Amino acid sequence: MKLLNTALIERAGENGYPFYRIPGIVATEKGTLLTYYEARHGGDWAVIDLYVRRSTDGGHTWEARQMVLSGQKKNTTNNPVMIVDGARVHLLCLENYKRLFHRVSEDDGLTWSEPEEITDALEARRAEYPWTCAAVGPGHGLRLPGGRLIAAVWLASNPGNITAHGPSKISTLYSDDHGKTWTLGEIFEPEGSVSPNETCVAALSDGRVILNIRSRKPDGAPYTAPHYRYIAISADGSGNWETWLEKQLPDPACCGGMCNFPGGLLFTNCDSYISRSNHTLRKSTDDGRTWSEALLYDPLAGYSDCIYNPATGTAFVAYEHERESELRVSEIEL
Repeated sequence: MKLLNTALIERAGENGYPFYRIPGIVATEKGTLLTYYEARHGGDWAVIDLYVRRSTDGGHTWEARQMVLSGQKKNTTNNPVMIVDGARVHLLCLENYKRLFHRVSEDDGLTWSEPEEITDALEARRAEYPWTCAAVGPGHGLRLPGGRLIAAVWLASNPGNITAHGPSKISTLYSDDHGKTWTLGEIFEPEGSVSPNETCVAALSDGRVILNIRSRKPDGAPYTAPHYRYIAISADGSGNWETWLEKQLPDPACCGGMCNFPGGLLFTNCDSYISRSNHTLRKSTDDGRTWSEALLYDPLAGYSDCIYNPATGTAFVAYEHERESELRVSEIEL
């Protein structure tokens, strides 16, 4: 693998916002790249707006940003997820970690439908798991060959602190009718994990669904203690998950990204037990049983997402440089 070029998307403190965070990226059916992110006035619960930028020339240039959901100077709009569904692109995100919204673009991200609230999909399982805080992804979701759309979800349940992001469990949100209706799948936690939360999703070569999961370090664990990602696999992405701790994938408890490419799977995260550092893209050609190749593409790291673009035959990573100082998109030859 080889780093080809890097584009600056946003810089902290510029264009009206102190921070830009939580990037995602997709490639549309036409090869247009969409990178999307939070524009923040503070931390997780500050006023947050969501923006998208488009590239129609393989990431060489990027159009001016477009707001796709406003916090209306009072709300947080958090953890955007996009899913490419043929000529459509779906956008999922939450307001104040409580209300789930869905928008659709049918012109490669130029325009978007009015936001539709679909919180009922999360409420359907509240009796089973009384969640107090929720989010999708972040990053991007998955479209299976049969048409099922899937986004990862995390749900926290903490009646004593309804703004806390833990303790938490994970699930998937799926649609079998191109986003007309959505269903929340099985709520679960991998055995041995502590408050699993931000999760990315891809497909295996046999059609099964794989989740790659962030979790917290156990309470009392030394700062330098080894920490890893968890993996979950399901036949259809809705439940009956087989899970394990993946000791090939070190992680400091930070959001990563995963995608399919013609040869298998790509995964990006911070390659460290102890700090958000060493942005690394890994490649697996055997459905994640081994990760045979790795590329360190930025030593100053934070959240990241990755996508393969068939139009260029290359991968793109959208990521936080030096945690929160810049958002960048890099193209990587596989």
